[in-house]
Amino acid sequence: MGFLKLIVKQNAGKEYLRNAVNYITENADACCYSGINICPERAYRQMRKVKKYYGKTSGNQLVHFVVCFNNEVNEIAIAKKYARKIAEYYKSRYQILYAIHQELRLTKSGYAKSWFHVHIVMNSVSFVDGKMFADNKKDIGRFMEHISEVTGDDWWRLGYETEE
Repeated sequence: MGFLKLIVKQNAGKEYLRNAVNYITENADACCYSGINICPERAYRQMRKVKKYYGKTSGNQLVHFVVCFNNEVNEIAIAKKYARKIAEYYKSRYQILYAIHQELRLTKSGYAKSWFHVHIVMNSVSFVDGKMFADNKKDIGRFMEHISEVTGDDWWRLGYETEE
């Protein structure tokens, strides 16, 4: 069973965007990262430019998803393939930076086992029309269906982490 976590900080400043970008790309367990509609090495600046263009530099700075794969995703090649396809869900409207992180866990027999998860940081402002991302349950449900189609895993749990 996989797990999708949505992290929302409504009134975070621009430092939150910079910190999120740095965390997912520079974290010691980051295997690789890439971008959609954005150059990964310039993600922060490019996202800020879209926000400034549309006059939406305050409020929710980003959308942060964490997709935790089930134990069957145990090779980096599979994690990369899934990560890209999952991140592409919002490609028609948003700038997206994503990174695969890997954590080692011990099995019951004491052997190390790899566990992959993907951080997806998405600009909260659409580059198409400047509209803010609305994280309504219906859209998140469709996103989870997309994840299920990509991974073949029909059992996904959803968790929220919010700060006002």
